[in-house]
Amino acid sequence: MKSIALPILSILCLVTLTLPAVAQDDSGFVDMFAAGDFSAWRVGRKGEGWSIKDGVIRLDTPKSGSLMSRKKYKHFELRFEWKISEGGNSGVIYRAQKGRGLEYQVLDDQKHQRGKNPIWSAAAIYDLAEARTDKPTQPVGQWNSARIVADGNNIEHWLNGEKVASVSTAGDAWLESYRNSKFVDYGLNNFANAASPISFQDHGAVVSYRNVRIKEIARDETASTHPDFPMMFGRVEKKSFFIDDDWYIWGASMVRDADGICHLFYSRWPRELKHKAWVTHSEIAHAISDNPLGPYKHVDVALPVRGKQFWDGMCTHNPTVHEFDGKFYLYYMGNTGDQEPTEKLNFQHRNNQRIGVAVADHPNGPWKRFDKPLIDISADKDAPDALMTSNPSILRRSDGKYVLIYKAVGKKRKGVFGGPVVHIAATSDSPTGPFEKHLNPLFLIEGSDFPAEDPYIWSQGEDCWAIVDDHYGSFAKTGENCLVLFHSKDGLDWELADNPMVLNRNVPWADGKPEKMHRLERPQLFFENGVPAVLFCAGERTKAQEHSFNVHIPINWKSGKR
Repeated sequence: MKSIALPILSILCLVTLTLPAVAQDDSGFVDMFAAGDFSAWRVGRKGEGWSIKDGVIRLDTPKSGSLMSRKKYKHFELRFEWKISEGGNSGVIYRAQKGRGLEYQVLDDQKHQRGKNPIWSAAAIYDLAEARTDKPTQPVGQWNSARIVADGNNIEHWLNGEKVASVSTAGDAWLESYRNSKFVDYGLNNFANAASPISFQDHGAVVSYRNVRIKEIARDETASTHPDFPMMFGRVEKKSFFIDDDWYIWGASMVRDADGICHLFYSRWPRELKHKAWVTHSEIAHAISDNPLGPYKHVDVALPVRGKQFWDGMCTHNPTVHEFDGKFYLYYMGNTGDQEPTEKLNFQHRNNQRIGVAVADHPNGPWKRFDKPLIDISADKDAPDALMTSNPSILRRSDGKYVLIYKAVGKKRKGVFGGPVVHIAATSDSPTGPFEKHLNPLFLIEGSDFPAEDPYIWSQGEDCWAIVDDHYGSFAKTGENCLVLFHSKDGLDWELADNPMVLNRNVPWADGKPEKMHRLERPQLFFENGVPAVLFCAGERTKAQEHSFNVHIPINWKSGKR
């Protein structure tokens, strides 16, 4: 066949209203260069270095631009042969956004410096998964056969008949690989999950390909529209770490006022009284910032001590703040008692926990509190909330109904702790009640008396969602605490979401080094343009509980769907 060496304008002139020639074999593979020309391809920038001769696609003149298929692919098997020049570096890129995606590394491992690292070597899933060190590579100047399998979350790279690299683009291991790679710096949403052209990279080396064949794999792309949170989190800057040397800090929730000021409401209590004093000395404080991520400056105490005679007079804790129809509503747990901090837990205060709401016209206050709890315990001694109520979270459904979910402890278990610890939903036509309780416990798992805590609930469209603290990883099957996602159509009946994992205890710091916390819980969200923009979590670094803080994790939300 006559050699073809075309500048990009000539390539574009070959495109007509008819489809390029397609040659499909009996196994369903299509020859991507069946037409013998570049009519099904385009070049990323001007250049005339790509040619076809005797079925070989060759880049003779580097800096001519990468060669990209006009058609986009997501689930497929690609088979091809490659040959790299001495010391050369190239690759086959797929599932890309803005040119950044998964890459089959094409490299001279012997002469190129990157060949010394398995994660950058030939056939590696570049910077994400290592290639086997005993892989069967042919010497420079000889052809290597290759396969790329991209089927859902399953990615495989093959070399000369052997699978040499693989990865699943879901789960904790993938998340760690992604955060340790260069790709996290590009701020791409849903990385490695986009349909894109197949791209033969121009990386400054002479490289050849032949027998390039592809078979698409049929998948139901409408199977799940559930959010996939781990792929949406950005790195956390130091300004998003909210800590105070003199105070324990716990459980932040934020609203923005009409002037754009961000108001953070959070629990705090003196460090000198130790961790367990949250139940006797916590107060809900108020800080402000120009940015939802911080840094925040303490302003005042929104709900201070107001006397033992009040049901919430000695302690306020775990705020969640919302704006409904121009007014601001601060939901919280309050209690009263002797205010004696104890080494373990003051159970007088603990069992006096009830749920309240304070109302204001502006986040700066003043906040109007009520003389009675919003959610009190049930009079029936057999009710699941007969001992205490705590930790509220609220949403407004698309039909205008308010759903409030709270932590409840009953009296079925003997002893001062009571139990089991469950979650109950209540509904109302008003954000200040009265609320009707639905006493069927939520977020249950067989064999556990305390499987979940601190659900944060919200609605988007016709769907309701909850991020829940999964005790011991019972729902996510991780064996340790993490945050998981639940889904509901009405806010009353909940099921584990299709993509349940939200966050393990690793904080992805801006310097690229994740830090595993002893605790990372009490989730709260801030919304921008109707979608989650920041995840607020309370955290502790060590089991000793010597200090606590809030961390604010940015969310890059692209419709929230995989």
